[in-house]
Amino acid sequence: MATLLRDPKIQEYDILALQEPWRNPFTSTTHNPISHSFHLCFPKDSKEAPARLEVHRIYPRSYYTRYYHTNSKYKRDIEDCNTQCVQPSEVLRPPALSAYYGEEQIILGDFNLHHELWGGRTIQTRDPESDNLIDLVEEFQLGTLLPAGTITYDDKNAQSCIDLCYGTQDIVDRIIICNTDPSIDHNSDHLPITTILDLRTIQRQVVHTYDWSNIDEKEFRIRLEYELPILRCPKTKTALDRYVREVVAAIETAIKHSTPLKRWSPRARAGWTAECKEIQLEARRLKRQNSREHTEESWEAYRTARNRKGRVIRRALLQGHREQVERAMQSPESMWKLAKWARNREGATATTTPALKDPITNTEYAEAQDKARLLKTTKYLGVTLDTALNWKHHIQNVTTKISKSIGALTSLAGSTWGASVTELRRIYQAVVIPQMMYGCSVWSVAQERGEGYTKQTANSLKRLQAKAARIIGGAYKAISGAALDIELHLLPIEQQIWKTNAETVSRILSTDKMPTLAGFRTLRNTRNRGRQTLYVSPLEHIY
Repeated sequence: MATLLRDPKIQEYDILALQEPWRNPFTSTTHNPISHSFHLCFPKDSKEAPARLEVHRIYPRSYYTRYYHTNSKYKRDIEDCNTQCVQPSEVLRPPALSAYYGEEQIILGDFNLHHELWGGRTIQTRDPESDNLIDLVEEFQLGTLLPAGTITYDDKNAQSCIDLCYGTQDIVDRIIICNTDPSIDHNSDHLPITTILDLRTIQRQVVHTYDWSNIDEKEFRIRLEYELPILRCPKTKTALDRYVREVVAAIETAIKHSTPLKRWSPRARAGWTAECKEIQLEARRLKRQNSREHTEESWEAYRTARNRKGRVIRRALLQGHREQVERAMQSPESMWKLAKWARNREGATATTTPALKDPITNTEYAEAQDKARLLKTTKYLGVTLDTALNWKHHIQNVTTKISKSIGALTSLAGSTWGASVTELRRIYQAVVIPQMMYGCSVWSVAQERGEGYTKQTANSLKRLQAKAARIIGGAYKAISGAALDIELHLLPIEQQIWKTNAETVSRILSTDKMPTLAGFRTLRNTRNRGRQTLYVSPLEHIY
């Protein structure tokens, strides 16, 4: 070990992990001939020192923290300049790993275990304790850094792989090399292992943009007049290109001296202005003053500033939202992005079913069996099925969903701002109509007499369309829904259902599976109890 530490190649390494070091019998230290280049990490109790670490002095001691544990546990945290955190552990123990669960870890050392998983096919006898190591590796999702079958212990009579090196998944992805290095072998039975990791962080290129709202127009004009070249009339193409470059350079220089750069922040909000920041700081100052004085005057001043802050911020954010909507209406791509936001503004639904409450007994159920009993309806491909197939629950769900989408239209326009009538109508037809008519070829044939759907269903959908039409056209609540359909060129609900069903039939008839589907058109010869007519399928009812 002494000759290894004096090897000049050692200076190329950042961290040295040495096992079974020499212990000084008189003081808690060990032989360290490279103290000028490496920090020694050695426990105070030399009897509890199965390993030692040497950290290169290019990393100050403030960059890492050392933790010493008894019972042959030795741990230390190292954080490099790129804020990558690694926890090397000499001995693999579940409590030690659990303390750093979720962080990047490297586990290395002499495990003295034999198994085909890391020793290769040459292993003849498997150690029973190796199964515990495999369980721990799987539990903490560790990956091996050293190739399987690598000879790490080379003695006169035996060769094996007992020195192992594991790491978390991100460490495995960053590995460059991990193998034995004969060039620094100094006649030890345990071969030295070199591990190189790519800990570089790829920085995203920062694109600087100017804050055009805070441009100093006076400074811009003065600087532009100073930088612009003398007016001349170029006679050749080369001279014209040179003159254009000079003009562009003058404009860019004037912008650079008169316009500040935007400073992006993850907490930035659209519409937040300098006035909002000033009133916020003023309210905080008055709050601190009231905390010190506790007088009626200080409380009244703070209350006035707090209320004014709420009004100013609310007005600024509303104006910022309206400006965003108006900018989005300038191009079709931005408009459809806005429509997607309106459709998904409620956020993602929960992936697990929460506890359900019985509306009759007001009892909350968390077990799956109790939830299944409460849920008398089920959803399949977005269509809510009930036990009687009268589709009441489906229409109720559709009504709730469409009401939220229609409510989003109110945030896209007002009487004096926002999207135009044509744009709102296009968003309504692209977002709300598909939600309303989804699966209508199924639920619109619930009744076999008349139109196929109840008047209650039609009236519910008519009310929703009338509400949306009033928002689109900016009409009063007393305006007739049928009149708004005509003025805004919207199909009535009955015609919209018929149109959607006709399109469904056209798609079915145009498929190559039509011979298979043709069997559904045959009327049944049996009558169901309570039915006066033969049962017909939804497909038969449509065409």
